[in-house]
Amino acid sequence: MKKLIILTACFVVASSIISFAILPTIKNNRVSGISYNTPEESAISSCSSYVLTYVVKNFNGNIAVFEGNNEKPFKITDVSIKDLPYADQELLLNGIFATKISEVNQILEDYCS
Repeated sequence: MKKLIILTACFVVASSIISFAILPTIKNNRVSGISYNTPEESAISSCSSYVLTYVVKNFNGNIAVFEGNNEKPFKITDVSIKDLPYADQELLLNGIFATKISEVNQILEDYCS
């Protein structure tokens, strides 16, 4: 019985040491761009490190601004996407991403002026 308790204690101590020594290294490598995932997972994880705060896109035929993952826009313009060139319509159907409100204002200024 003593051997079982000693083996269990050794296992717990070894696991704790490994957790504190290896896991932070793996986490730091992923943050710095080194990943041990498949290429597809690497691309997703590297993109997810960027915060996408705003999306400018089509909403009921007009240009609108969405914040975060909200499905309702917080701003809808009077500009119809039908009045824009086809390439711009495609961009707005897919969404134009911005991280700052100043970038959103620049995008809106380009389309609304």
